[in-house]
Amino acid sequence: MSLALVCCEVNLTSVPKDTWWVDSGATTHISVSMQGCLSCGKPIDGERYIYVGDGKWVEVEAIGVFRLFLKTGFYLDLKETFVVPSFRRNLISIFALDKFGYSCSFGNSQFSLFQNSKFIGTGLLSAYDNQYSLDINTSYNETLNASTR
Repeated sequence: MSLALVCCEVNLTSVPKDTWWVDSGATTHISVSMQGCLSCGKPIDGERYIYVGDGKWVEVEAIGVFRLFLKTGFYLDLKETFVVPSFRRNLISIFALDKFGYSCSFGNSQFSLFQNSKFIGTGLLSAYDNQYSLDINTSYNETLNASTR
């Protein structure tokens, strides 16, 4: 008889459902819900699933345009955003931002967002999990649970 033991430490933290996190590794924007969606459609065959870092395929429920109201008074429309309810965080893809004329700069635990070289927004580095969150005006009060290993 063989026995395998696995030890796994999971740290849970509450992640507000209406927060958006900048991700340099994501190839597309990801939303966990339809909050802020301006328009959407069903994914076509090649877009129904996305491949994630742990080697699994997860289902995409919709693809749409999401509007985020920035604390600077500007808004950010995230085009071609995949709705993936199984994700724990809303993700903003730096690759997708660049594709649509945006740029970011990082330093001193914050980042700045530019559209065609014009400053439009900012965000802060979370000391807890080393991810940048975009400073947005929110009107929602829902929370997701996220874990890190």
